[in-house]
Amino acid sequence: PHPIPLLNIAALETMRDNGRELNQKLEEVMKVVPKPAPQAMQKLVQEAARIPLHLPALKLVKDALSASTKWADKVRKLLPSNKRQRSKADIPTLQTVKELAQEGGNLPVLQHEWAQVLQSISQAEEFAKEVNILVKSKPHVEVIQKKIVEAAELPVLVPELTQLETLVTRADKWCVTMQTAVMNKASLKDLRDILHSGERLPVVLNELDSLRLVLRARQCTLAVGRALAATPTMQHVTELLDEAKAVELKTPEVDELTARHKVASDWKMAAEALRAPALHEGPGPRPPLKTMDEAVALLTQASTIKIKIDGVKELQVIVE
Repeated sequence: PHPIPLLNIAALETMRDNGRELNQKLEEVMKVVPKPAPQAMQKLVQEAARIPLHLPALKLVKDALSASTKWADKVRKLLPSNKRQRSKADIPTLQTVKELAQEGGNLPVLQHEWAQVLQSISQAEEFAKEVNILVKSKPHVEVIQKKIVEAAELPVLVPELTQLETLVTRADKWCVTMQTAVMNKASLKDLRDILHSGERLPVVLNELDSLRLVLRARQCTLAVGRALAATPTMQHVTELLDEAKAVELKTPEVDELTARHKVASDWKMAAEALRAPALHEGPGPRPPLKTMDEAVALLTQASTIKIKIDGVKELQVIVE
């Protein structure tokens, strides 16, 4: 055999030494903490391609790069950076993203998508905490609806979204029941039962106040009817009319009671004016006494007014 020139032996030894050194770097890069970016590994792979030697650690690095690339592709597919509208079916669950994070955490390569995965989990968990605090405070349904909109902006699907949607569904169902009952003029008992069921809901509804107003109006209507059929006191009629005004109740019965109240008020003013001379005390001339005929006429009118008026007995004393 021909002897190998010393120059070639030296070159081979240099190649061997470089290969050993590079193989050591490839082994070490798999153990680096914190994990290297894929660019650092890719640089070593390119360097290894220039050495015509088999490097045992090269395959491990290539496999790690391949696995990390597939992982990054999976992240980009599940968590797209663009804000396009996605259906629920296209949004990964929080559990899925956590499993993805665990998979990425086992890789020796740190893809830049890793930060995106961690941020998505952090956002979802923070949202979950907010929802858990919120639902314990019996919030207004509009606050819940805003939270549902916020949930739609999250990159992952959180279980709490279903909880929020269930609350809104229950509230909507109650509103339909309430509106149907009011439209069909349900009994006061049924309306009260519906009100109580609405008050037990874990959310606050504006419609509860609407139903309370309907109940007040219905109760006021009945009270006005009873007042027209009886002879109530002036104070009771005044309170009824104030309540009718508060609930914006406008009916012929309210108009009739208002007219009676005005007649009674006018009578009371006239009676007080007639009694004033008889009740006069102190210095100064006594006002002229009204005629007996006026007093008798007022007493006769009082008997026709279907409201109990203060001052009738006092006027009778003067007449007698």
